[in-house]
Amino acid sequence: MMEWLLKANLNLALFYLLFIWLVQFSKNRFLTRFLLLCIPLVSVCVPLIILSKGDAIGYAVTLPEVNVFNQKSEYTGFNWLNVLTNIYYSGIMISVLVSGLSFLRLYNYRPSHTAFSFFKIIHVPKVESSSQQLIHLHEQAHKHYWHSLDIVFFVIVRAIFWFNPVVYFLFRALKQEHEFEADAFVIKHTNQAEVYCNLLVDQTFGETSAQSIAHSFHSKYSLLNRIYMITNTQTQSVSWWKRIASVPILVAIFCVSFLQTEVVAQNVDGEIYQSTEQMPEFVGGPNNMMAYLSKELVYPPKCRDQKIEGRVILKFVVDKNGRIKNVENVKKDVDPLLVNEAMRVVKAMPKWNPGKKNGETVNVEFVLPIVFKL
Repeated sequence: MMEWLLKANLNLALFYLLFIWLVQFSKNRFLTRFLLLCIPLVSVCVPLIILSKGDAIGYAVTLPEVNVFNQKSEYTGFNWLNVLTNIYYSGIMISVLVSGLSFLRLYNYRPSHTAFSFFKIIHVPKVESSSQQLIHLHEQAHKHYWHSLDIVFFVIVRAIFWFNPVVYFLFRALKQEHEFEADAFVIKHTNQAEVYCNLLVDQTFGETSAQSIAHSFHSKYSLLNRIYMITNTQTQSVSWWKRIASVPILVAIFCVSFLQTEVVAQNVDGEIYQSTEQMPEFVGGPNNMMAYLSKELVYPPKCRDQKIEGRVILKFVVDKNGRIKNVENVKKDVDPLLVNEAMRVVKAMPKWNPGKKNGETVNVEFVLPIVFKL
């Protein structure tokens, strides 16, 4: 979970950097909007695909399954990972709650000087009839292009990545793109660019909408950009040097998604075997190993109280010196507290008798299933 979250957030930042470098202020409205919506999806899915490939157990030796029942814990060590996990999920809940309240308020929010729209809700204040027609057409464009659906999608993305400032920049870029598209819609149907730009200036510095999830005609932060996009009719192409300079960013995205697991893993000197002629052995034999694990593994109190069960599958390497290295969680859909407890005990295992191949000690990989059952 934490590895996926780290990779997804790094990809999000790198893709956003690529976007502002190559695509921002493009005259191709569909392409820009499409890319902004794809950035979160690709950032999330690529690490999942890579991790799912890495979940395959292959031909590594699978140790006997260890069952953990309702033992009470004597382990009182402070676990920062648990704290960060709780903070992360709390942030998601708060973000969802705030967005939910904003959705509900939209149905009762009718400021007298603010034009805004959200799905079928369109509110246009009473102004001069000619101005009101242009504003109403602008809000109709948001409805026509289903911009509110994009907003709902990004509210979900923002809840998942609430701690990453990049997601707020992306959200702002998407809403700005919506305004560009709605402005172009108005100009196309009225051919009154100068009148419309003057209206934007006059109206923008009035009261603004308090609802960040709605589309507001009064967007102070994007006023200059909107006028620039309306008045600049030239199609801009991406410079050749920008295309070349974007290559390192693409390489970085590849490295984050494909290579980071190897970077964070502990260094193991030499080739890792999945079987060998003389396998590593826990000191005292398999029975001693099972006794050690049964004694040290404890049921996390929170999972015990909430009746949470699960099967954790860990992959680890017994190196040439008999030390435990590269402990990884193979099964991703397990409660993090159960995974953390299993990893804590496996990482703390004493040295094994190392494996040998052709008389020389070698690194050997194992898979260990641990079942937490009440």
